[in-house]
Amino acid sequence: MGNQHWGVKLLFSMLGFMLNVSFVGAAEYSISTIDTDRARQLTYKAKVAYEAIGHSAKFHFLPPKRSLLEVNSGNFDAELAQVPGIEVLFPNLVMVPEPIFEVSVSAVVRKNSGILSMSWDDLKTHTFASPFQTKLVELRTGGYPGTTVRSSENIIKMVSRGRLDAGILLTVDAKEFAALDDSVMVLSPVLGKTLLYHFVHKKNKDLIPALTKAFREVNRNGPNAGLAF
Repeated sequence: MGNQHWGVKLLFSMLGFMLNVSFVGAAEYSISTIDTDRARQLTYKAKVAYEAIGHSAKFHFLPPKRSLLEVNSGNFDAELAQVPGIEVLFPNLVMVPEPIFEVSVSAVVRKNSGILSMSWDDLKTHTFASPFQTKLVELRTGGYPGTTVRSSENIIKMVSRGRLDAGILLTVDAKEFAALDDSVMVLSPVLGKTLLYHFVHKKNKDLIPALTKAFREVNRNGPNAGLAF
């Protein structure tokens, strides 16, 4: 643990040196995100980036829509990771143009369904559920939101029991939960891959140039080990 602690401090120092950042006037920024294991893993990258520019980050874990509403209202300073375009729905959010991570999305179906492939357009003719925000799903399907179910495990159960034609999940979650149920399978290829970006409230837009450089260096130098979405 001690070696890891000093390794992280060294990374902060190296990033600060490379970015030519002054550590005067440090502040703590409140970052909101969804409450999932994946999001909790990803907070580490944001922590490194903020500390590299001389600040600290405090994380708050909320339901997806509330998280965005709290940042949009200015109650929190930033949203950890979202897809580009979310600022259309939440106009007070400003995107840091260096991605924080890339995720892929897959469809899960019953093995006896006869469905061998799936596209976003195909979902117009199928019943499906996803844990994603309704508006974001509509943008990809041309207006078909499906059903929103927050638990990926419950989505797999609904597909298995024939209540849905498909479940649309992060690929890592699709594989994890489908492996527990012999009646379902994860379709290949994936529905798509999406870059996630860090968003700050517009009051903090002055941070964007430094954060852009910091995330770029974090992406180049770590810490990405063990993160697979």
